[in-house]
Amino acid sequence: MLGSCSKEKKSGILTNFEVLEHLRSRGATQDPFGSLSMARRSECKVFDYLAQTSAATQSRERISEFLQRTEKYKLTSAEKVQVINLSPSRPVELDGVIIVPEVENRMTDDEVNEFLNLVVELLPPCPSKSGSEDPTEEDQEAQ
Repeated sequence: MLGSCSKEKKSGILTNFEVLEHLRSRGATQDPFGSLSMARRSECKVFDYLAQTSAATQSRERISEFLQRTEKYKLTSAEKVQVINLSPSRPVELDGVIIVPEVENRMTDDEVNEFLNLVVELLPPCPSKSGSEDPTEEDQEAQ
């Protein structure tokens, strides 16, 4: 993703999408006992986890387009991977040490909003985020 788009060995940071894609290529499924593949049970567990994240709804084409359209923000490779993996949709999610340190010193408020609009447009949220946006509604439903 952040390097070559080939299936060759690659060093560096991988996105969750790339890991999920690799596990799929090894035959990992959400049912490790029904799989007659080369995937180990631990790989199927990782697959289960990643299938619940935004990686499950992403595509290689969308990620490539996101990387091209956000070049002007001059993010590091690690920051790009964090954004792709976490798909932040609000300034508070982008700000901070985890995704983009000192974002307030690197982008204007308008640039932050423009950047987040690209995230929302090109990097779909994780399957669990696509439902209710209000966490209090989920808490009330659970009770």
